Amino acid sequence: MREKIAQYMDLYYAGSGLSEDRRQQLLQEALDLYDSLILEGKSEQESYAQVIAWIGAQAQPVPHPENTQKTDAAGEAKAFTPMGKRICTAIAVMLYILCPIPLILLQNVIGLCCLLGMVACGVAIQILAEKFMDTPDPMDPISKAVRPILHASAVALYVLSPIPLLMFQDTLGLCCLLGMVAVGVAMQIIAGSGKADVQPKAEADPVRKSIDSLVCLILLAIYLIVSFRTHAWWITWIIFPIGAAVKDLVLSLAAVGTGKAPAGSTAQTVIKAILIVVLFSLLGSAVWGFGRRNHFPFWNLPLIHLNSGSEVSADNNFITESTVQNVSFDAKEVKKLHIEWVSGNVTLKTADQHNITFRVDGDSALPFSYQLSGNELDLRYPADNALWKPARGSKNLTITVPQSWYARETNIDVVSAVVEVDGLSTEELKLDTTSGPINASGLCCDQIIASTVSGNVILEGTAEELKLDTTSGRCQAELDERVQEIELDSVSGELELILPESLGFEAEVDTVSGSFRSDIPTTASSKGVYTCGNGECGISVDTVSGSITIQKK
Repeated sequence: MREKIAQYMDLYYAGSGLSEDRRQQLLQEALDLYDSLILEGKSEQESYAQVIAWIGAQAQPVPHPENTQKTDAAGEAKAFTPMGKRICTAIAVMLYILCPIPLILLQNVIGLCCLLGMVACGVAIQILAEKFMDTPDPMDPISKAVRPILHASAVALYVLSPIPLLMFQDTLGLCCLLGMVAVGVAMQIIAGSGKADVQPKAEADPVRKSIDSLVCLILLAIYLIVSFRTHAWWITWIIFPIGAAVKDLVLSLAAVGTGKAPAGSTAQTVIKAILIVVLFSLLGSAVWGFGRRNHFPFWNLPLIHLNSGSEVSADNNFITESTVQNVSFDAKEVKKLHIEWVSGNVTLKTADQHNITFRVDGDSALPFSYQLSGNELDLRYPADNALWKPARGSKNLTITVPQSWYARETNIDVVSAVVEVDGLSTEELKLDTTSGPINASGLCCDQIIASTVSGNVILEGTAEELKLDTTSGRCQAELDERVQEIELDSVSGELELILPESLGFEAEVDTVSGSFRSDIPTTASSKGVYTCGNGECGISVDTVSGSITIQKK
């Protein structure tokens, strides 16, 4: 602290024309005052503040023209936010931005508790930093050369942040997006603006501070409500910059109305209003596109097929009903089957018959819809496909297809519904669930694609290609010798393969902390590569902490 006093004195009297002897005398008096205050039992911060006030009470220096950038218009030394406080603020803001990640990955109460815990830690860090790091720094802790580099790097991260989402199109891409945004914001907070950013405490407006605190609480409440209602965590963080822009716009309009606005403020006000409209449009279109698309938190990006399965026909001639019994279609006219269901039971089975039939029962107050457009049979619950509006009840769907029926594509997309499939033959089978379990047996497919967040998936049958994607749910697949390619992707969910002992495979395992075990004898040819027999079937495994097991059939 004594060194800080000396630095402050050098900066305060720089270019003032004061003799060196007088400067050394004042410095010694300031240090003696500091020592006496410490001996009286005052803290270092209190003693430092009183010494700075004593220095200011002495004869004011005459600033030299070359040093005017170090003083403000009143001739007083500028004060900057100390680096420790900047780092604490950056960490707190990063926690606010990253807090949805545990909920996105876990999709349960533990994830919610982690979210609230991260928010609480961020608030505590900011409060402690405000209390114990409130002493201004007389010198800017970030040099003029480093500041533009930090700002440019932050802008680059903002621009590049959507790339992981477009590449992976899953929760990992979403988490990378939030992480890049959080790092960019932290870099800008640490860099600062290069201007004196600490005002004298006497100028602090208690009314404005109260309004700022209230606005922060309102924004946090709106953010949590909208995020939990839509589950679109990847885009709802825009609420915070929208709130900040709205607050600045209101203050600018108030300044213009009272005639206290500085020159050029009208143009800035117009730019802020345009920014608010753009951000609102982005947020609204993203949430609307999410609701129109599916339950998974991704926007309906053009030309990109997300985890929702097949495209919905543009022909919207749906028939809306509450309950139906034995609706029948000619199996020869149906080549694609598309089911979107929120809650209840979805049962698909085969029987010795010629037509495809289905029945729906459950809460009669909740409508569902169906249509046959071209060669695609489409069944949906709820009827308007507005999946961000939680259904109060559930409906049960039972669909029966002929034993000889072979579809080009079958897509079952559910939120929490229980899915049972028995004896289905299709060229491509897509199964997508959030938390509902899926049990499919007797499958005969060329390709099986299954995706789950926390629901368990059990598959049994024959397929040439299998793709399994899970966040925390358990996936089990039992296949025969026909399989040629298997791709497994997991965050923390368990993956289990049941394969014939005669099947040769080569498993390439990429994991952070997960485990790999094979009951079928294998040889490790290199790190993370395990070979059995001729290695004809290629198995690719990518997991963070999930376990992978290969068992004998």
